Amino acid sequence: RQQVSDAFFAAAMIAGRQRALAVAVSDLAARLDETSERVREGAALPAEAATIEATLLQRRQDEDELRAARQTALARLAIITGQAVTERDTLVIPDVTAAVDRARLASGELRARPEYDLFARTRDRLATQQDLTAAQERPRVSGFAKVGFGRPGLNFVSDQFDSYGLGGVRVQWNAWTWGSGGRERQTLALQQQIVAADEAAFAKGLDQSIEGDAATIDRLQAALALDDRIIVLREQI
Repeated sequence: RQQVSDAFFAAAMIAGRQRALAVAVSDLAARLDETSERVREGAALPAEAATIEATLLQRRQDEDELRAARQTALARLAIITGQAVTERDTLVIPDVTAAVDRARLASGELRARPEYDLFARTRDRLATQQDLTAAQERPRVSGFAKVGFGRPGLNFVSDQFDSYGLGGVRVQWNAWTWGSGGRERQTLALQQQIVAADEAAFAKGLDQSIEGDAATIDRLQAALALDDRIIVLREQI
Protein backbone atom coordinates (compact mmCIF):
# COMPACT_ATOMS: atom_id res chain seq x y z
CA ARG A 1 0.00 0.00 0.00
CA GLN A 2 2.83 2.38 0.86
CA GLN A 3 4.56 1.66 -2.44
CA VAL A 4 1.33 2.35 -4.35
CA SER A 5 0.86 5.63 -2.48
CA ASP A 6 4.44 6.70 -3.12
CA ALA A 7 4.23 5.97 -6.85
CA PHE A 8 0.74 7.49 -7.26
CA PHE A 9 1.44 10.76 -5.48
CA ALA A 10 4.88 11.07 -7.07
CA ALA A 11 3.29 10.89 -10.52
CA ALA A 12 0.49 13.28 -9.48
CA MET A 13 2.95 15.80 -8.03
CA ILE A 14 5.10 15.67 -11.16
CA ALA A 15 1.99 16.28 -13.29
CA GLY A 16 1.25 19.41 -11.26
CA ARG A 17 4.81 20.62 -11.70
CA GLN A 18 4.53 19.94 -15.43
CA ARG A 19 1.44 22.13 -15.68
CA ALA A 20 3.16 24.96 -13.81
CA LEU A 21 6.28 24.58 -15.92
CA ALA A 22 4.24 24.59 -19.14
CA VAL A 23 2.85 28.00 -18.18
CA ALA A 24 6.39 29.28 -17.54
CA VAL A 25 7.59 27.89 -20.90
CA SER A 26 4.72 29.58 -22.71
CA ASP A 27 5.57 32.85 -20.96
CA LEU A 28 9.25 32.59 -21.91
CA ALA A 29 8.37 31.69 -25.51
CA ALA A 30 6.17 34.79 -25.78
CA ARG A 31 8.90 36.95 -24.24
CA LEU A 32 11.45 35.49 -26.67
CA ASP A 33 9.28 36.32 -29.66
CA GLU A 34 8.76 39.85 -28.39
CA THR A 35 12.46 40.37 -27.67
CA SER A 36 13.50 38.91 -31.02
CA GLU A 37 11.16 41.35 -32.73
CA ARG A 38 12.68 44.19 -30.75
CA VAL A 39 16.17 43.02 -31.74
CA ARG A 40 15.18 43.03 -35.41
CA GLU A 41 13.82 46.56 -34.98
CA GLY A 42 16.99 47.65 -33.22
CA ALA A 43 15.22 48.35 -29.92
CA ALA A 44 17.03 45.63 -27.95
CA LEU A 45 20.42 43.94 -27.84
CA PRO A 46 20.88 40.39 -29.14
CA ALA A 47 22.18 39.39 -25.69
CA GLU A 48 18.73 39.98 -24.25
CA ALA A 49 17.15 37.52 -26.65
CA ALA A 50 19.99 35.05 -26.05
CA THR A 51 19.44 35.21 -22.28
CA ILE A 52 15.74 34.53 -22.62
CA GLU A 53 16.38 31.70 -25.09
CA ALA A 54 18.92 30.09 -22.73
CA THR A 55 16.39 30.23 -19.90
CA LEU A 56 13.72 28.79 -22.19
CA LEU A 57 16.00 25.90 -23.15
CA GLN A 58 16.69 25.18 -19.48
CA ARG A 59 12.97 25.05 -18.73
CA ARG A 60 12.48 22.67 -21.64
CA GLN A 61 15.22 20.47 -20.19
CA ASP A 62 13.30 20.55 -16.95
CA GLU A 63 10.21 19.44 -18.88
CA ASP A 64 12.14 16.47 -20.29
CA GLU A 65 13.34 15.49 -16.80
CA LEU A 66 9.85 15.73 -15.36
CA ARG A 67 8.44 13.70 -18.24
CA ALA A 68 10.98 10.93 -17.65
CA ALA A 69 10.37 10.97 -13.89
CA ARG A 70 6.61 10.73 -14.38
CA GLN A 71 7.02 7.85 -16.82
CA THR A 72 9.11 6.04 -14.22
CA ALA A 73 6.52 6.63 -11.48
CA LEU A 74 3.66 5.48 -13.73
CA ALA A 75 5.59 2.37 -14.77
CA ARG A 76 6.25 1.53 -11.11
CA LEU A 77 2.57 2.09 -10.32
CA ALA A 78 1.53 -0.20 -13.19
CA ILE A 79 3.88 -2.97 -12.02
CA ILE A 80 2.70 -2.82 -8.40
CA THR A 81 -1.02 -2.68 -9.19
CA GLY A 82 -0.89 -4.99 -12.21
CA GLN A 83 -2.93 -2.50 -14.25
CA ALA A 84 -2.00 -0.59 -17.37
CA VAL A 85 -1.26 3.07 -16.62
CA THR A 86 -0.24 5.43 -19.44
CA GLU A 87 0.78 9.07 -19.62
CA ARG A 88 -2.65 9.97 -21.00
CA ASP A 89 -4.36 8.74 -17.84
CA THR A 90 -5.38 11.40 -15.36
CA LEU A 91 -4.57 10.72 -11.72
CA VAL A 92 -7.43 12.10 -9.63
CA ILE A 93 -6.26 13.42 -6.29
CA PRO A 94 -8.72 12.46 -3.53
CA ASP A 95 -10.14 15.10 -1.22
CA VAL A 96 -8.68 14.12 2.14
CA THR A 97 -9.92 17.13 4.10
CA ALA A 98 -12.73 15.21 5.79
CA ALA A 99 -10.44 12.26 6.50
CA VAL A 100 -7.83 14.54 8.04
CA ASP A 101 -10.43 16.20 10.25
CA ARG A 102 -11.72 12.81 11.42
CA ALA A 103 -8.17 11.65 12.15
CA ARG A 104 -7.47 14.72 14.26
CA LEU A 105 -10.68 14.27 16.24
CA ALA A 106 -10.03 10.56 16.73
CA SER A 107 -6.49 10.95 18.07
CA GLY A 108 -7.65 9.37 21.35
CA GLU A 109 -8.48 6.14 19.51
CA LEU A 110 -4.81 5.44 18.96
CA ARG A 111 -4.93 3.19 22.03
CA ALA A 112 -6.76 0.70 19.81
CA ARG A 113 -3.56 -0.02 17.89
CA PRO A 114 -2.36 -3.65 18.19
CA GLU A 115 0.96 -2.54 19.69
CA TYR A 116 -0.81 -1.41 22.86
CA ASP A 117 -2.54 -4.79 23.08
CA LEU A 118 0.87 -6.44 22.85
CA PHE A 119 2.19 -4.28 25.69
CA ALA A 120 -0.83 -5.19 27.83
CA ARG A 121 -0.43 -8.93 27.16
CA THR A 122 3.25 -8.73 28.04
CA ARG A 123 2.44 -7.03 31.36
CA ASP A 124 -0.15 -9.71 32.14
CA ARG A 125 2.36 -12.46 31.38
CA LEU A 126 5.01 -10.93 33.64
CA ALA A 127 2.47 -10.48 36.45
CA THR A 128 1.47 -14.13 36.15
CA GLN A 129 5.11 -15.20 36.30
CA GLN A 130 5.57 -13.13 39.45
CA ASP A 131 2.58 -14.85 41.07
CA LEU A 132 3.98 -18.22 40.06
CA THR A 133 7.37 -17.40 41.55
CA ALA A 134 5.78 -16.32 44.82
CA ALA A 135 3.63 -19.47 44.93
CA GLN A 136 6.67 -21.72 44.51
CA GLU A 137 8.24 -20.28 47.65
CA ARG A 138 5.19 -20.83 49.86
CA PRO A 139 4.65 -24.11 51.75
CA ARG A 140 2.48 -26.62 49.91
CA VAL A 141 0.07 -28.84 51.80
CA SER A 142 -1.54 -31.90 50.23
CA GLY A 143 -3.46 -34.91 51.48
CA PHE A 144 -2.96 -38.53 50.48
CA ALA A 145 -4.70 -41.88 51.02
CA LYS A 146 -3.81 -45.44 50.14
CA VAL A 147 -5.78 -48.69 50.54
CA GLY A 148 -4.79 -52.23 49.68
CA PHE A 149 -5.04 -55.95 50.41
CA GLY A 150 -2.04 -58.18 50.84
CA ARG A 151 0.00 -60.54 52.93
CA PRO A 152 0.99 -59.20 55.27
CA GLY A 153 -1.14 -56.12 55.84
CA LEU A 154 -0.05 -53.49 58.31
CA ASN A 155 1.05 -56.24 60.68
CA PHE A 156 4.42 -57.32 59.28
CA VAL A 157 4.76 -60.30 61.61
CA SER A 158 1.52 -61.87 60.39
CA ASP A 159 1.48 -64.36 57.52
CA GLN A 160 -2.23 -63.85 56.76
CA PHE A 161 -3.87 -61.85 54.01
CA ASP A 162 -5.34 -58.63 55.34
CA SER A 163 -6.67 -55.31 54.07
CA TYR A 164 -5.08 -52.04 55.06
CA GLY A 165 -5.39 -48.30 54.53
CA LEU A 166 -3.11 -45.31 54.96
CA GLY A 167 -3.95 -41.60 54.97
CA GLY A 168 -2.33 -38.36 55.99
CA VAL A 169 -1.26 -34.84 55.17
CA ARG A 170 1.94 -34.00 53.32
CA VAL A 171 3.71 -30.64 53.75
CA GLN A 172 6.43 -29.49 51.30
CA TRP A 173 8.46 -26.33 51.70
CA ASN A 174 11.66 -25.31 50.00
CA ALA A 175 12.99 -23.28 52.88
CA TRP A 176 16.37 -22.72 51.28
CA THR A 177 16.17 -21.35 47.73
CA TRP A 178 19.50 -19.48 47.95
CA GLY A 179 17.81 -16.23 46.88
CA SER A 180 16.76 -17.56 43.47
CA GLY A 181 13.14 -16.47 43.96
CA GLY A 182 14.14 -12.94 44.90
CA ARG A 183 16.43 -12.66 41.91
CA GLU A 184 13.72 -13.94 39.59
CA ARG A 185 11.22 -11.43 41.01
CA GLN A 186 13.76 -8.65 40.54
CA THR A 187 14.30 -9.73 36.94
CA LEU A 188 10.55 -9.74 36.27
CA ALA A 189 10.21 -6.28 37.85
CA LEU A 190 12.96 -4.96 35.56
CA GLN A 191 11.21 -6.51 32.56
CA GLN A 192 7.99 -4.74 33.57
CA GLN A 193 9.87 -1.45 33.72
CA ILE A 194 11.30 -2.13 30.26
CA VAL A 195 7.80 -2.80 28.87
CA ALA A 196 6.51 0.42 30.45
CA ALA A 197 9.44 2.38 28.98
CA ASP A 198 8.92 0.83 25.54
CA GLU A 199 5.21 1.70 25.64
CA ALA A 200 5.92 5.28 26.69
CA ALA A 201 8.54 5.65 23.95
CA PHE A 202 6.15 4.21 21.37
CA ALA A 203 3.35 6.57 22.43
CA LYS A 204 5.70 9.56 22.36
CA GLY A 205 7.02 8.65 18.92
CA LEU A 206 3.48 8.18 17.65
CA ASP A 207 2.42 11.59 18.96
CA GLN A 208 5.47 13.22 17.37
CA SER A 209 4.74 11.53 14.05
CA ILE A 210 1.12 12.68 14.14
CA GLU A 211 2.09 16.26 14.94
CA GLY A 212 4.64 16.25 12.13
CA ASP A 213 2.14 14.85 9.63
CA ALA A 214 -0.50 17.39 10.69
CA ALA A 215 1.97 20.27 10.31
CA THR A 216 2.98 18.99 6.87
CA ILE A 217 -0.68 18.76 5.81
CA ASP A 218 -1.33 22.34 6.94
CA ARG A 219 1.77 23.57 5.10
CA LEU A 220 0.82 21.77 1.89
CA GLN A 221 -2.75 23.04 2.01
CA ALA A 222 -1.45 26.59 2.30
CA ALA A 223 1.03 25.94 -0.53
CA LEU A 224 -1.77 24.66 -2.76
CA ALA A 225 -3.66 27.92 -2.42
CA LEU A 226 -0.52 29.89 -3.25
CA ASP A 227 0.22 27.66 -6.23
CA ASP A 228 -3.25 28.25 -7.63
CA ARG A 229 -2.75 32.02 -7.29
CA ILE A 230 0.68 31.84 -8.95
CA ILE A 231 -0.76 29.90 -11.89
CA VAL A 232 -3.54 32.46 -12.35
CA LEU A 233 -1.00 35.32 -12.30
CA ARG A 234 1.23 33.55 -14.83
CA GLU A 235 -1.73 32.98 -17.13
CA GLN A 236 -2.58 36.67 -16.88
CA ILE A 237 1.01 37.60 -17.69
